[in-house]
Amino acid sequence: MWLALLKSCSPLSGLLADKLGRRPLLIGSGLLFAGLGVAPFFLDDIVIILATRFGLGIAAVAFSTVGATLVGDHFRPAEQPRWLEQRA
Repeated sequence: MWLALLKSCSPLSGLLADKLGRRPLLIGSGLLFAGLGVAPFFLDDIVIILATRFGLGIAAVAFSTVGATLVGDHFRPAEQPRWLEQRA
C-alpha cells in the first residue's frame, strides 16, 4: 500500500521537473533524502520517525523519476536501456 501511494507521486514529480527544472528538483530531492535519512538518529518519537520515512520515500521517488528523465533527455533510445540497467 505504501509503495503504491509513493509511486503515485511520480507524475507529480515529473510535472515539478518540467516546471522547476530538472537540476533544482534533483538537488532538492537529494538533499531532502539525505536530511530525512539521518533524522531518525536524532528523534525519539516513533510517529515522527515514521513521518520522516514517508518523506524519505517521496524524496526517493522524485529523485528516481528525475534521474530516469535525465537519462531519456541525454541518451539516444538505443543507449537508454544500458544506462537504466536494463539489458537490451
